Amino acid sequence: KLDTYRSKEALAFTVTRNLCLDRIKTRHTISMEESGVMEKQETADPPDVQLDRKDKAGKILEIMEHLPETQKTVLHMRDVEGLDFETIANATDMTMNNVRVVLSRARKNVRETFLKQINDGNRTGEKTGREIL
Repeated sequence: KLDTYRSKEALAFTVTRNLCLDRIKTRHTISMEESGVMEKQETADPPDVQLDRKDKAGKILEIMEHLPETQKTVLHMRDVEGLDFETIANATDMTMNNVRVVLSRARKNVRETFLKQINDGNRTGEKTGREIL
């Protein structure tokens, strides 16, 4: 069937890009504990503070899982994998400016959802999101 395509190079590029995107999307997300985020905490912190940090990290990961697919992918590539904007733009077939916009919106969604969850919990006597952050 290769003879039916006008540009075999374009086909190869598209197939490769799609396979890379599929692999990125299905890659197991490393936990914040595995990535070293949790190591930044002081070991002298009381257990309740350590537990609170783990709870917040879990909530953030859960929120990230419910983002739109593009936002989740870009956020993961930038903040978890540490890729630069150019690499993300090439992998997702977006412009670098579009990657920045999508990343900004993803972070805003995570922040707003997290603060809403915290403030909803405030009705039960918890601190407000601003007090926590």
